[in-house]
Amino acid sequence: MTNRPRRSGATQTFAVPDEDDIYDNSPASIALLEEEFGPVEDTNSPSFSDNNIDETLAAFFYDADSNSNSILTVESQSTAPSTPTPRPNTPTTLTGTQFLKRKRQSSTPHRGAGQKDKTVWKHSRQRLPYEPTKDDHGHEIFYCAGDNCEWKGSSGNATAHLRKHAIFVGRYSATPSTIAQANSLQQGFHNMAAKKAEFKHDQTATVLRNAAQKQEFRNALARFVTACSLSHNSVVSKEFQELILTVNPEADHVLLGSSSSLVSRIVRNFRAQQEEVIRYLCDDTISCFHISTDTWKTMHGHKHFQAVNVQFVDQHGQLIQLLLDLVEVDGKESKTGAYLSTLLIQTIKDYNLSPRLGWITSDNVGVNDTLVRAIEAFMRTEGITYWTEKTRRLRCIGHIINLATQAFMFATNEEAAELAYERAKLTQLDSDGTDSYSVVTMILQTLLLQTTLH
Repeated sequence: MTNRPRRSGATQTFAVPDEDDIYDNSPASIALLEEEFGPVEDTNSPSFSDNNIDETLAAFFYDADSNSNSILTVESQSTAPSTPTPRPNTPTTLTGTQFLKRKRQSSTPHRGAGQKDKTVWKHSRQRLPYEPTKDDHGHEIFYCAGDNCEWKGSSGNATAHLRKHAIFVGRYSATPSTIAQANSLQQGFHNMAAKKAEFKHDQTATVLRNAAQKQEFRNALARFVTACSLSHNSVVSKEFQELILTVNPEADHVLLGSSSSLVSRIVRNFRAQQEEVIRYLCDDTISCFHISTDTWKTMHGHKHFQAVNVQFVDQHGQLIQLLLDLVEVDGKESKTGAYLSTLLIQTIKDYNLSPRLGWITSDNVGVNDTLVRAIEAFMRTEGITYWTEKTRRLRCIGHIINLATQAFMFATNEEAAELAYERAKLTQLDSDGTDSYSVVTMILQTLLLQTTLH
């Protein structure tokens, strides 16, 4: 078989076989080789001389060095002269060893000792104060700057890790398959981080929601409103709800929708503690029970209430004041002494105050006179005769002063004003040296006395 050039896979060069080489290739294999490399040429022709082989090898080295993707073919010398392609002056003595040595040389400049690869370290984040700077081997630790990524390690392993974020630096090159794989992996990490964050949020929301106990919160809210004398509408205001949600964003289920639910809860809590108050009044007091009562209405006048307070001294010598009852009364009946006395007597019975009932303090109005006389009649039915209207009735001094001042300033009580004027006139006639301060004091005293009597 005619000798032909064959390609050696070890040195990436062509070698001319000797005459002793024997090829056992089948005709089919020969046909495939001829299809790939061209027809077989006669080596005895002048075109296949040693000089031509050297030129062909030099051209191959030049193409390989310039990263050419062309396939080297050995062409026979044509009888017609062809225009040669200009090529650089490549030494014909270039060997395969020299070629491989040239290819092994790095295309990037060599970094000095202690210098970082900026293409790698630009993807690292800043170290936190509590994180170490170097590992056990003295190598600086690389902290990945990827989203939701906690990876750390040496810079040598960082190039492999960055592929997970579709970042190809260092010795790893980017190919379509590696990019697709890295993008898929990065999407998986992103989905995992999103699920983890969602799980943490759900877990935190569950803990916060369980921490806000509905019954405990509303009972505490009822105590807060009553102890601080706040309006019932304040707990359903937008500002109050924003305050609660600022402390616990998952506490929306404990908020009140209307103030009526708060009122009913206050009444329930009051009734639940009523028996405890009764036992306290019977066992821990050393004085009589003095009652003060008054009837008042809301701001818009839609509702009227009768409040009953009790004052006493406990076993420790402390003056105690408690609200025994707050009864809603009819607007028309609120001005009837008999109706108000019925409510007050029921409160006295509920707390068993009749054996040690002391004084009753109320406003200086005629309705309360009727109320006290009804209390006196009730005490007689209980077998207590020392309790009378004249000895156990106290008039509210604040209310008396208010009425006297109004009579003095606005002459609301004509009879009291005329009596005070006549007395002041007589006093001035008896003593011309009386100063204006004494006259005013005398007028106020007269008004107070007249108001008290009425």
